Parts: sequence; structure tokens; C-alpha cells
Amino acid sequence: MNGEKHRGKTDAVVGLIDIYPTLLDLRGLPANDNVVGRSLKPLLHNRNANWDHPALTYRKDGGRSLRNQRYRYIEYGDGSQELYDHKNDHNEWNNLAKDPAAAAVLKDLSSQLSKLHRK
Repeated sequence: MNGEKHRGKTDAVVGLIDIYPTLLDLRGLPANDNVVGRSLKPLLHNRNANWDHPALTYRKDGGRSLRNQRYRYIEYGDGSQELYDHKNDHNEWNNLAKDPAAAAVLKDLSSQLSKLHRK
């Protein structure tokens, strides 16, 4: 990929879980249906490509998180939750999980994480 249009960084949210599907895609190998991640190939070809896929993180203790362009939502194995608004809180100092104003966002992200976790 030569040329200026392929250089630089992207603001898209991606995760390590996306590396394996990306390598398969780049080599022209069939996708593995048991993998949750997505190929980053569209971003490698166009760093401004439309990318509306959250990054997922899993922990051995049952914790898991979802990070999209604006929020990070975390569920722990004990049922506790955290929600951070990266637009206003880059350092994740203000947990919004118990804020009534964030209840709809919390519910939506929890639902998204549950759906993605089942895949």
C-alpha cells in the first residue's frame, strides 16, 4: 500500500481481537466463524472508512467491556458496572453507571455487549 492516502492513523476504535480476522482477510483465507473480531482491512485501505464496530475486552475473572467512539462500558463478574464518556472524560475518572441521566446509554451498551458476547 504505497501512497499518502494509506499513511497516518485513524480515530476508529479497534481491539487486539481484530488482528486474527485481519490476518486471515489479508491472506485471502476464509473467516473463522468462532471469532468475534472483525477484519481491519477496510481501515488499512482507508483510515477514514466508515467503522461502527466497538472494541471488546474479556477478562479471566468474567469481566468484559465494550468501547465505542464515545463510551467505555464495563461489566464485572460480580455484576458491578462502569460507564465512561470519553468525549468529556478521557481519563475515565467519572463513572456514570449510577447516574440516572446515563441510564439509557448504560442499558443500550449492556444490551450490545450481551449480543456480541453470544456470537
